[in-house]
Amino acid sequence: MLHYPKGEPRLYAWEHIKWVELTTKIKYPDKYLESLIKDKEESLNWLLDQRTKDLIRKELEKIAKVEKANGNNSRQDAEIEKLINRIRELRALIYLFYDEIAKHFNAPDLQEYLNGLIEKGDAQKLKEFISYVEKLARLN
Repeated sequence: MLHYPKGEPRLYAWEHIKWVELTTKIKYPDKYLESLIKDKEESLNWLLDQRTKDLIRKELEKIAKVEKANGNNSRQDAEIEKLINRIRELRALIYLFYDEIAKHFNAPDLQEYLNGLIEKGDAQKLKEFISYVEKLARLN
C-alpha cells in the first residue's frame, strides 16, 4: 500500500485489497488486483513492474521477520513473567534456604542475582533456580 500514490488510487486499492481478503471465491488475489490496476488507471501500471513487485515482496518479508521476532520476544517475555511469578510463590522457601541457595549459585545477594537473570531474559537459569529451591523443599 505504501507504494500506491496517495489519494483516490490508494483508497481504491485499499478497498479492493480488504474485499479480496474477505472473498474466498477469488483464487488468485494478486492477479485480480493487478487487473484492477490495469483497468483503473494507466498511471498505476508501474505497480505491475516486476522490479516493483520484487521490492514490495522483499519489504513484506522484512516486515514479517520483524513481526515474527516480536512474536518470539513476547512469548519469551510471557515465559519470564511466569518464572518470576513462580519465584514469588517460592519466596518463603527462598528465605528459609537463603544461605544454601546463595552458596549453590555463588551469589551473595540473591535479589541482585535474580534481577540480573531477569534483565538478561535467561529463562534457563531461572528454571534452574526454581528447580533447586523446589528440590531443597522436597529434601527437607
